[in-house]
Amino acid sequence: LGELQLGRELGASVVAILRNGRRHHDPRRNDPIFEDDVLVVRGRSYELEALARLRGVKVQVLTDPQPLKERF
Repeated sequence: LGELQLGRELGASVVAILRNGRRHHDPRRNDPIFEDDVLVVRGRSYELEALARLRGVKVQVLTDPQPLKERF
């Protein structure tokens, strides 16, 4: 996760990893990322737009005010 440098490069923060139907909140820099993982990222719109431009990255914007805990 730390190798991605999302915070340093884009200003975005990974707040959770969804893996095999489970939530892993507050991931650490040394947590591995696997092919089917979903990263829950918090950032400003321009930061998320920059993330969406990266090759191989799919971004889904959640605008629903329902708390993340209830959605996943």
